[in-house]
Amino acid sequence: MSLKIVLLTDLHYAKQPNESCPTRSGEWADLLLLRAVHRINRYIKPDLVILAGDLIDQPDAPDSLQLLADLKNIFDKLECPHIAIPGNHDPEPDIFYSVFNRPGDCIDIGGFRLMSFLDRETPGYNALRSNEDIARLRKSGSELDGPVITLQHVPVFPPGACDCPYNLDNAEQVLNAMYEAGVCLSLAGHRHAGFELKDAKGIKYITGSALCEFPFYYHIIEVSGSGCATSTKETLGWDRPEKLHDMHIHTQLAYCNENMTPEKAIGFGRALGLTGLGFNEHTTHLYFSREEYYDKLPFREGISAASPENNRVREYLQMIYPLLDDNILVGMEVDFDNAGAPIVKNDLMSNTEIVCGALHRSTLAGTQQEANERFMFMTRKILESGVRFLAHPFRVFRRSGLDRPSELYEPLAQLLAEYEVAAEVNFHTNDPDPEFFKKCLEHNVKLVFGSDSHNLYEVGEFYGFMKLMQAIGAENRLDEVMLDPFSDED
Repeated sequence: MSLKIVLLTDLHYAKQPNESCPTRSGEWADLLLLRAVHRINRYIKPDLVILAGDLIDQPDAPDSLQLLADLKNIFDKLECPHIAIPGNHDPEPDIFYSVFNRPGDCIDIGGFRLMSFLDRETPGYNALRSNEDIARLRKSGSELDGPVITLQHVPVFPPGACDCPYNLDNAEQVLNAMYEAGVCLSLAGHRHAGFELKDAKGIKYITGSALCEFPFYYHIIEVSGSGCATSTKETLGWDRPEKLHDMHIHTQLAYCNENMTPEKAIGFGRALGLTGLGFNEHTTHLYFSREEYYDKLPFREGISAASPENNRVREYLQMIYPLLDDNILVGMEVDFDNAGAPIVKNDLMSNTEIVCGALHRSTLAGTQQEANERFMFMTRKILESGVRFLAHPFRVFRRSGLDRPSELYEPLAQLLAEYEVAAEVNFHTNDPDPEFFKKCLEHNVKLVFGSDSHNLYEVGEFYGFMKLMQAIGAENRLDEVMLDPFSDED
């Protein structure tokens, strides 16, 4: 028996930056939560997710309920049980729970009991637990022969046990009840720096770091059936010294975009700690109408079938050019027609700084051998065209309902080395195989991180990427193995 919990806290969501507290990035809280939710669903897969309060920044703001509703809509995308409690920056509990679902007095899950408490705020940003709640804790603990976990916004811990200015005013009384109830773990928020104590009389105390402050921490906590708890901190942002570039970001001109704008992508990327961003829009989306694209006209007939009234190249360039600086590149993701010719005109080729090539709607059909031969033919055409990196290698097999051909890993790595083209690590609707990238490193092929962002939360979302780099032994060699498009050396 064990329980895996993800603890998120202190989002401080607001539509505008908090000028009086510039370390808070509450204006990005909705995207940070959405990023966390997708990461949790895809990679972490816990038994329970907790939001430990201070979801918004100003409880009396006219839009406070709408902000809470926005966050709830995101939170409810979780594919596992999840609960939220209010903090001192949220509306009072009855109002808060008119939006969020109110948890029961006790939540029993996997042999564990979780109890949440809505302690009353007191001066100094402390809190006080009611006698009724203390009695409820004692009673509940006596009813269960198993580990008990408590949750509150303001931390409770043995006085003097850590450097935290906040605690419950009646902490001693509460702690005695926790000991009697068999509490093994106490979770909280409020203290933005967070803290984690060793066991104190059998209870482990964990206060989550604020999700609204760089590098945007969250906690993964695992509790065993004996009540022993371990925790790790992970970040949504980039807090390592190496450069981190996202070279595959889309705009609102992509037919498959969800909420993209270059301004917001740049702002969010910089808040996350990215050192470079590259916009690479689909060329077929810039030259053909939505209907023509989904009818596969550009792939059947090539760039010659593009009509002037559908040309959005100028719109794209005029949108990106004013935003360019030493850390932003404008580029394109070139599609190729069925004959292997690039679907692009000189007006775009001559006005962009980085180019990637991709197979999208060029369906691979027939036997696996026929598909493999077609893929290598098309890929050679892409590399011959002069692209800087190959986007999402092998993803087209998945899109075509075919097996990913591991027998092509070595030939493709050799081909990339021959043309000095980098290979993109891309997890967008994709699950790349580390074995291919091992082959790339063996042939000194550079790698590129590309989020392939069609939603803003995806910008710089490299959780899976770093797991892959760890798998191929390159986690601590990023500066060596990654292409740096901003450096003359590459």
